[in-house]
Amino acid sequence: MPHSLNIRPPIHHKIKRLYSVQKYKLPILILTGLAVIIAVLLLSGEPERLLGRSPTGDEPLLPTAVAKNPRSQHYDVNGKLNYSFKAEQLLYFVNENPKEGEEANYTLIEKPKITVFDEQSPWLIEAQHGHVNSDNSVIQLSQSVIIHRITLTGAKVELKTEELIIQLTEKRATTDKPVTIHTDLSSMSAVGMEADFTSKKIKLLSQVRGVHKPK
Repeated sequence: MPHSLNIRPPIHHKIKRLYSVQKYKLPILILTGLAVIIAVLLLSGEPERLLGRSPTGDEPLLPTAVAKNPRSQHYDVNGKLNYSFKAEQLLYFVNENPKEGEEANYTLIEKPKITVFDEQSPWLIEAQHGHVNSDNSVIQLSQSVIIHRITLTGAKVELKTEELIIQLTEKRATTDKPVTIHTDLSSMSAVGMEADFTSKKIKLLSQVRGVHKPK
């Protein structure tokens, strides 16, 4: 039976504003910046690297462009801060001749850190790796995925899993992998989770277990 965990809003955290992009999704911003790099590659005379494939076509797909230490802030249609993004590196791939089951283009992210804002204070999300799909609809995080939050009373909430699919514009996240949630007073584990960052609710889907810690 699904279980819902209602987490109260946390304390405000000040986030340094590096630059802003209004009304645009994260992948669009990524591709805009990478377009400049692609233009440089064209002028440098490296068409085989631009196309992604090696000159022989037998070696693994090479990145079309690389962005180091990207930073961005994103706003909704009303001008309110929606989410911010940073990472160590972005690798953009273009596959001119995708085989069956391969994506035509995609972006890999190294050590992404995403902050999702609401009316109170943020959800802090980080992982070792990320993947933006070809239609730019979702970001998939993998390996040591952690979500941090602090309640109004100062209690810490930490969620851990190995994979997480995030829809940033809807402020929702899902996983079908094992999940653990730790607070100052309890620990819970489950398989599968749905999180709504707007309503501040986490639904645990199956095999739910919990332990209450005495004060």
